[in-house]
Amino acid sequence: MDLHPIFADCCAKEPGRYDLMTPFVKDGHAYATDGSIVVRTKSDDANSPPDRNVPNTAALPWPGSSTAARYQPPMSLTVTPQDFPLDAHYYIAQAYVGLLKRHKINHICKSAINGFYPVYFQLGKDIEGLIATSQR
Repeated sequence: MDLHPIFADCCAKEPGRYDLMTPFVKDGHAYATDGSIVVRTKSDDANSPPDRNVPNTAALPWPGSSTAARYQPPMSLTVTPQDFPLDAHYYIAQAYVGLLKRHKINHICKSAINGFYPVYFQLGKDIEGLIATSQR
């Protein structure tokens, strides 16, 4: 699988409950995640082997999916010396802001879904991602 470098950056760095240290393919998309950030792109590759323990991706709130909430218009993503505040209670961890900026992602879209704020972003027209935000 030949994927954009952001996929390697979004993989887990240590073993965990799921096998997330390398990208995987599921239902026509290639994914990479560490459990807090996930990126995906369309893929013609076969699904990863059924014995590979990967998370359920069907419930992720991608725009246009049945689980998506309405995302707000894009907002500028700026580098700050601390975490990036979304409002008085939620933020994006500084490490993820740095990851996005390294890949020249300058805009994000936030949304409220059942008490947590997923943030949606795009890299070009073929790669999209979600970040789980943290609460202060």
